[in-house]
Amino acid sequence: MSKPTLSITVSGIKKTYADRPVLENLTFTVPKGSIYTLLGSNGAGKTTTIRILTTQIPADKGEVEIEGYSVSKKLPLLC
Repeated sequence: MSKPTLSITVSGIKKTYADRPVLENLTFTVPKGSIYTLLGSNGAGKTTTIRILTTQIPADKGEVEIEGYSVSKKLPLLC
């Protein structure tokens, strides 16, 4: 397996709470060796995104890979 050039790949993440969409088609990448931050107003979905990336909650739809490993398929949820 080759080394990934991206540390984080998020593709089409969707999350809703009580029929209220919080994240819709969230897609971004973070290149290996880079430092990024999430900025946004209250209710923008920053905490929800981090909770999905850290496997605290599952995404309703979409894929997340960290260092080439699928978070949604290979890692157990921590909740």
